[in-house]
Amino acid sequence: MQMSATCFGADRNSLLLVSRCVARYEPRNRLTDYGSYGNPGTWIFRNRPAVCTGSGPLELSSHQTVRFEAQDNRLSLKMGGTSSRAHCGCDYAFSNHVVNISFSGLSLTDSILELNGFDQEVGNLSLGKGSKTQTAPGIRSSSPARFSFSQSSDNINSNVAFTGQIDLVKKGTASMTFARVYDATGTVSVAEGTLAFADNCTAPNVTNVTVAGGTFSLGRPQALAKAVVLEISDDAASIVDLADGVRQRCSALFVGGRRMPSGTYGAAGSGAKYAGEAVAAHFTGGGILDVSGNFTIVVR
Repeated sequence: MQMSATCFGADRNSLLLVSRCVARYEPRNRLTDYGSYGNPGTWIFRNRPAVCTGSGPLELSSHQTVRFEAQDNRLSLKMGGTSSRAHCGCDYAFSNHVVNISFSGLSLTDSILELNGFDQEVGNLSLGKGSKTQTAPGIRSSSPARFSFSQSSDNINSNVAFTGQIDLVKKGTASMTFARVYDATGTVSVAEGTLAFADNCTAPNVTNVTVAGGTFSLGRPQALAKAVVLEISDDAASIVDLADGVRQRCSALFVGGRRMPSGTYGAAGSGAKYAGEAVAAHFTGGGILDVSGNFTIVVR
């Protein structure tokens, strides 16, 4: 069954439940009531996924809401306009590493991809600049959720906020640079490519950072909390890049599963205590990692 997205028109505050067929839509159409700004309705894909028949995105305009309750939706999702909402209603609502998600539009404000505590794996993220004067768009989760993305093109995120309880996993060979505060509480893992926190980015709520096959880059001093735990795999491709002038404290450092002694770590020539040892191969840049080694012993 194939039909244009525009023939799914819904009246204001109404709800359209798509459940008995694979909902196929034509590319380059908006999920809207014939372009009407004031009558967005709410869309739910339940039991059967939404499938794009072409290369265009499923585009949400201002004040539109869609909820994915079926797994393996195969489409590209474009968040646009003001206060649009895309809700995940199950784990792996999107086809594994196929769905590309973009935030774009000059009026892009307060448009949210809500994970709702469900784990998701998506493809490329294109996080547009949006408006700098309004409430930022975002990706968030009200309860713990794993959000894995496979980046295929370099992208700089200067506007989209990550908030709530998110365990972020970076895959794909291209780079993702955060150039704004990363507010989410949880872990950050880099499996491929580069995940960079630029010189204007802090991530105060990240509890653990795992580097297992990619590069994790910090561009400013103490971008992470002092209590953060850093884990680096034995893989030679696992790199922590610390820009010149960066000094990052952490409570513990593990390399290849082994807890490292307290002290300073960095690349050769950084001046760190352990810069002349084998572990230095996992560091680049002129910055320093300061491992406090603080821990508490409780005797009962």
